[in-house]
Amino acid sequence: MPEATQRRANDAPARTPRRRIPSLDLVPEEILTPPVRGMSGRLDRPAAALVLDGWLRRLGRQEALCRRVLGALAARFLSSRACHSLGFARLSDWTRERLGMGARELQELARAAERLGSLPEIRDAFDRGELSWAKVRLLTRFADAESERTWIELARERPVRALEALMRDAPHPSDTADESERVSHCGAHKRDHHRDHHRDHDDDDDETCDGELRARFSVPCPRRVVASWNQAVELARRMAGEQLPVWQAAEAIAAEALTASESTRRTLGGPWVSPDDLWREQDRLDAATKATRDEARERRREAARDERHVGHECLDWTALREALPLEVERLADDCDTLDPWELDARLREVVRALQRIDWQTGRLLRIFHDLRGPELAGFGSLSSYVRERLGCSSRRARGLIAIERRSGHSPALGEAYREGRLSWVRALAILPAVRTSTGAAGAAWVERAREVTVRRLMDEVDHALERQEDAEAVWPPAPDTDLRKVGETIDEARATHGDASAEKLGGAEIDGRELDGGKLDGGKLDGGKLDGGKLDGGELDGGKLDGGKLDGGKLDTEERQMCSRRRLARWGVQDSTISFTGPESVVVLLKTAMRSFGTPYHFAWSSLERLLFHVRSEWEGRPRHRDPIFERDGWRCAVPACSSRKNLHDHHVMFRSRGGANDLGNRTTVCAWHHLRGIHEGRIRAFGRAPHEIVWEVGRTASGAPLFRSRGDRYVAASA
Repeated sequence: MPEATQRRANDAPARTPRRRIPSLDLVPEEILTPPVRGMSGRLDRPAAALVLDGWLRRLGRQEALCRRVLGALAARFLSSRACHSLGFARLSDWTRERLGMGARELQELARAAERLGSLPEIRDAFDRGELSWAKVRLLTRFADAESERTWIELARERPVRALEALMRDAPHPSDTADESERVSHCGAHKRDHHRDHHRDHDDDDDETCDGELRARFSVPCPRRVVASWNQAVELARRMAGEQLPVWQAAEAIAAEALTASESTRRTLGGPWVSPDDLWREQDRLDAATKATRDEARERRREAARDERHVGHECLDWTALREALPLEVERLADDCDTLDPWELDARLREVVRALQRIDWQTGRLLRIFHDLRGPELAGFGSLSSYVRERLGCSSRRARGLIAIERRSGHSPALGEAYREGRLSWVRALAILPAVRTSTGAAGAAWVERAREVTVRRLMDEVDHALERQEDAEAVWPPAPDTDLRKVGETIDEARATHGDASAEKLGGAEIDGRELDGGKLDGGKLDGGKLDGGKLDGGELDGGKLDGGKLDGGKLDTEERQMCSRRRLARWGVQDSTISFTGPESVVVLLKTAMRSFGTPYHFAWSSLERLLFHVRSEWEGRPRHRDPIFERDGWRCAVPACSSRKNLHDHHVMFRSRGGANDLGNRTTVCAWHHLRGIHEGRIRAFGRAPHEIVWEVGRTASGAPLFRSRGDRYVAASA
C-alpha cells in the first residue's frame, strides 16, 4: 500500500455501524388513495383541497427539517473534501452518483445550515415553524447578527417571490422613508455582492439563465433528427473537453453552423419538398391536438365559473411545529468526527428519508393538482402554491408529479423511489423510457437503473429511445451493448446513402430520387406506385388502399389509419421533439442558424437536419488524434461516474513497471486527477482487460474494501 494511503488510513476514525431510518409514512392510506376514475366530479373540491393542503404542509415541514440535517452533514463533507478520499475527482460526480442530486443544491444546503449556526433568531423562527425553508435559504444570504430580526419581520409580511424581489432590487428613491430605513438596516451596502452571489446559484424557480431571461427551444421532428441532434451534442462536448449543458452545446452547434459558406448552405438548403399527403396529415394532427386542448381549456373555465373557491383567508397560516423523528435528527450528531465513508453513509440515509417524504408529497400533489387545488386555494399556479405553502421549488414539484403519474402504469418505479432504491436523478433519467413502457419493460428499466452508473443509464435511455419502433415498449439495451460510438458517422452515411451534394440526408431523396427504397414522383414508393398505381398492394385512385377502397369503398377503417401512420412515419411525421431551456440569446442564435439552412415551405426540423448534417461533417472531419485509445473510450475518463473530458491520460491498467504490455487491451483513458491522485495514491484500483472488462474498485479503505466495485459502468459487488 502506498505511504500516502497508509497514512490516511491510520488517521481515519473507526467506522460506526450503519443506522436504520424509521418509517416516515405520515399520511394515512385512505388519504393517499386517489379518487376512483369518474368520481372526482362528485367530491366536495374545496373541502378536499383543505384536507390535502394540511397534509402537504406537514410533509413540507418534515422535508425542511430533513434538509437542515442534510445541510449539517454536507457542511462537514465539503469542508473536509471528502469526495476526494472516496475516489471522486469532482463533487458533482459524487452527488449525482451517490445522492442523486446536484452539487449546487448540496452546497446551498451546507451554506444555509452553516449560516443558521450564526443567526440564532432566524434558527429559532425556523424551529417554531414560522419560516419555510425557502425563506430561510434567502434570509441566510443577506442577514447578519444585527439585521436578522428586521429580515424576519420582512419575511413574515411577504411571500417568497416578493422577498426575492426585495433582495434582488435596491429600493427606489420614491419609496417611503420607513421602508427605505428598514431595508438599509439589512445590509444594503452589500446588496450588489449578494445579488451576484444569488445569480450564481442554480435556483429552480429563477427566470434567468446565465444572467439572461430563460427561453425554451422546441422543434417537433422525426425520430432520426433527434438521434442526429444527440450525436451533435456529444460531439460538441468532445470538442469543448467538458460535459456541457445542452444549451451550451446548442450554442456551439449554432456558432459552427453560422460559419458555413454560402455555397454550402445553398447545397444543403436546396429543394426539399415534402409530399402533400404528409402536410395534410400533419395539419390534421395539429388541428386535432389544438381542438382537444381548446375543448379542455373551455371545460375548465366553465367549471371554474361555478366552483366555490376556498381562498387564502380559509387556509391555515399558523406556524407548524412538526417534529422530525429522533433517529433522523441524530444523524447529524458528532459529524465533525466522522470519516468520509461514514459521512457518505449518513448522507445517503437522510436522502432515503427525504425520498420517503417526497413520494407521499408527489402522490398528494398529483391529487391536489387534478382537483385544481391551487386555483381553489387562491393561487395562480401550482408553482406559486408549492413555493409559498411547501417551501420547495416548482421544478421538483413537477418532477414528483411526473414520477407519480408514471407509477400508475409502472408500479415498480414508484415503489423503488419510495423505498430509496432509486435516486431522484435515476428516476428522472429513466422517465422518458418508462413513459412509453408498461409492466415488465418498466420494471426492467428500474432494475437496470440500479445496476449501472448514472452516466451509463442516461446513455442507455438515449440509445433505446433512438431505436424505438412506433408505439412499441422501450426495453433496456443488452448489457454488453457498446454505447461509446457516436451513432452513424457522416462518412458512413455517405458510404451508405451517397454524397451530401446529391441532396441525401438520412438516406432520403425527394424529386424523382429514392425515398426509403422507393421513388416519390411517378415511381415506386415502398414497393408500389404513388400516382394511379399500386400503393402497398392496393391502388390509390379508384382502387384499394390497404384492403379498402378509397373512392366509393371503405374509407374509415382501421387499416387506413395504420397505413397513414406507418407510411407517413417513413416520410417524416413529427413523432418526437427536440427541446431545451437556455438563455434567450442562445435560442435566437440557433433559430437564426436554422433559417440560414432552410428554404420556404419547409418544416423547421428539415432546416435543423441540414444544419446538423453540416456541423457533424465539419467536426468529424477534423484530424484524428494519434492515440486511438481516446477515440475508443469516447473521449472521456473511463473511471465509473467520472464526467471529465479534459486532461485525459493514456493509462496502463497493469503498470509497465510491473510487466504490463503496451497493447490496447492493457490501456484505458483516465483523467489527470484519477490517474495521479486516484490510481497512483491507492484510492482506486483497476484490473482486467480494456475496454469493457476492467474491474474498478473506487474509494478503497485501509482494509482494501472499496466504496463500490464495478465492471466498466456496471456494479458488481456494491449497490448504487
